[in-house]
Amino acid sequence: MKHWYRTLTAKIICFILCILSLIMTVASAFGIIVLISTDVYTCTQQDITNDVNYELIYNRVYDIFYRLLANDGYSPVYFNQDYSSDNTNLRFRIKTIDGEAVYDNGYEEKSENRVYVFYCNVNKYDNGETDLDIIPGHRMESCEYQLEIYVDGGFSVYDRFAFADDVINIGYALRYWIYAITFISFILCVTFFILLMCASGRRPASDKVHTGMMTFVPIDILITMSAFIALFGFHLIFDVFYTGEAAMVAMAIVWSVVCVNMVLGLCMSIACRIKQRTIFSDTFIWWILKFIYGILKAVGLGTGKLFKAVFRLIRRIPLVWKTALAVAVNFFIDMLLIFLALDWYWYAEMYMIFFAIKSIVIGAGVIYIALSMRALQKGGEAIAKGDVSYRVDTSRMLWDFKRHGENLNSISDGVSLALEQRLTSERTKTELITNVSHDIKTPLTSIINYSNLISRERDTAKCKEYSAVLVRKSEHLKRLLDDLVEISKATTGNLEVSLTPCDGTVLLGQVAGEFEERCRNAELELITSMPDSPVRIMADSRRIWRVFENLMTNACKYSLTGSRVYLTLTREENEACFIFRNTSRTALNISADELMERFVRGDSSRSTEGNGLGLSIARSLTELQNGKMDIIIDGDLFKVTLRFPLI
Repeated sequence: MKHWYRTLTAKIICFILCILSLIMTVASAFGIIVLISTDVYTCTQQDITNDVNYELIYNRVYDIFYRLLANDGYSPVYFNQDYSSDNTNLRFRIKTIDGEAVYDNGYEEKSENRVYVFYCNVNKYDNGETDLDIIPGHRMESCEYQLEIYVDGGFSVYDRFAFADDVINIGYALRYWIYAITFISFILCVTFFILLMCASGRRPASDKVHTGMMTFVPIDILITMSAFIALFGFHLIFDVFYTGEAAMVAMAIVWSVVCVNMVLGLCMSIACRIKQRTIFSDTFIWWILKFIYGILKAVGLGTGKLFKAVFRLIRRIPLVWKTALAVAVNFFIDMLLIFLALDWYWYAEMYMIFFAIKSIVIGAGVIYIALSMRALQKGGEAIAKGDVSYRVDTSRMLWDFKRHGENLNSISDGVSLALEQRLTSERTKTELITNVSHDIKTPLTSIINYSNLISRERDTAKCKEYSAVLVRKSEHLKRLLDDLVEISKATTGNLEVSLTPCDGTVLLGQVAGEFEERCRNAELELITSMPDSPVRIMADSRRIWRVFENLMTNACKYSLTGSRVYLTLTREENEACFIFRNTSRTALNISADELMERFVRGDSSRSTEGNGLGLSIARSLTELQNGKMDIIIDGDLFKVTLRFPLI
C-alpha cells in the first residue's frame, strides 16, 4: 500500500509510538544528566550508594531526634510505626553521652554496612520552645545525645533506600548503553513525528487535504487554550507538593503525558493548516487585523474622496476667486494672531515666527507664479509668430497654470494637425488629378488613335480588330469612371447600404465557386477553409460581394504563377474574420497604408491592368457595413483580413 501511513490505524500507532519514544528520549537525556552530575563515570558504585544513602539518612536525622527528644506532642506509637525494623531499612540507636540507651530498632554492633554518627544537643527556652543542634560525625563537649545509624543492605523492606539502590544498579548497568538508547529513541521520535505531519489531513485514497474537527478553530486560540491547560496542570502539581513526593511525581508524569499529547495534536493541526495554506488567514488575530484594516481602508477611502471632492471644487474656482480666497484666509490668520498677541505676550513671538515663515512661502509663491507666467507668455508669443512646434514645459506647473499651458500646447498641436491635413489634402488632390489624368488619358488616347485608323483603313478584318480594341478601351474607361463615382459616394457616405443578416459560409462558398475557374486559368490553386456551422453577420450582400470581387480580382492579377490562394473564415471572440492570402508575383516594397490609397498599385511600373482603386473601394465599402479591413505584408505574402461583428 503506497500511502499506508495515511490510514487511521497507522496514525494512531504513530501517535502512540511518537509519545513513547519522546518519553524515552527525555527520560534517557535526564538520566545522562543525572549520571554525569553524580560522577558515575569516575566513582565506584559503592561510593555512589554511600553518598545517596547519606543524603537520605541526613534528611531523616532531624526528624528522629526531634520526635524522640523534643516531646512536643508526638506519639511514640507513630514513631515506632514509621521507624520500626518492619517498615524501614534504617537501623539506628540513640544513647546519651554517658551510654544510656534511649532508642534502638534493631541496630547490630558488628554490621558490615557503613555506619554514620550524629550528635545532638537539646536547647529548651523559657517560652517552652525546643531547639536542636545536630552535628554530623564530630563530637562536641556540650552534646548530650549520640545517634548511630546505617542502612541494612539486605533490604527486607522496599522503601526509598531500596528504590535508590535499584536506580543505582540500573544506572550503572546502562551508563554506556543509555547514549545509544537516547539516540535511537530520538531518531524514532523524529521519524514518527514526520510521518504524523505528512499524514495529517491526508487519506489513503486521495491527495486532497481533509479538515479535522479542530481545524475550524483558529490556531492562535488553540495555542492559547493549550498553554492555559498546561499552566493549570502545573499549578495542580505544585498544589499536591506537600501531600507527598510520590503523589507529586505521579501527578507530574501524568500531566506531562497529557501535555505531550496536546502539543502533538496541535502540531498535526498546524501541519494540516499549512497544507491548506490557511495557517495565517484562519487565525483570530488575522481576523481582527483584517477587520481593523477594513475600517481603516474605509476611513481612508472616505477621507480621500472628501479631499478629492474639495480639491475638485477648488480647481473649478476661477483663478481670481482663488486669489481672493487665499488673501482672505491670510488676513483672517493675521488678525487672529494679532488679537492673541495683544492678550498673551508669548503669542507675539509665535506670530513673528509665523510671519517670517509666511513671508518666505509667499515670496516663493510669487516667484513661482512669475516664472510660470513668463513660460506661458513665451509660448503664446511663439505660437503667435507661427512656430507651431514650440512646446510649453508644464512638468513643473500646477493648477490653472498647467491647464493653460496644456491648452497652448493643444492649440499648437491643432494648428500643426490642421496644416498637416491641409498639406496632405493638397498633395492628395494633386496626385488624384495626376493619376486620374493619366488613367483617363491612356484609354482615351487609344480610342482616338484607333478611331483615326478605322477611318483610314479599308481592310475589313483590320477594322474589326481596331473596333475590338476600341470596345475594350471604352469599357476600361467606363469602369474607371464608375469606380471613381463609387468611391466618391462611399467616402462621402452617399452610397446606399442595406444591411441584412447573411451567412458568411454561404458568401465565401459563392466566391470560391465564382473564381475557381479564373484561378485555374491563372495557374493558381484555390484553397478554402470555413467552419461547419453558420457564421451570421449583418451586411449588404451586393456591397460585400463587390469587396470580395475586388480582392479576388487582385489575387488573380498579381499572384505568383503556380502558387496558392487561401480563403479562410474563422470566429475570433465576437467577430467573423474573412482572410484572403496570396503570394505576390513581384516584390511588395510598399507599406499597407500606402497600398490602400487611391491609384496606388503593388506594381509600381503600372504595366498591369487596373486603376489602383480596388483596395480603396473595398475598404470604404467594408467600413460602410460596420466592418474593418486590415492588410499585412510579410515579404511576398499579401494578407487581407475583413472583420464583421457576429449576430
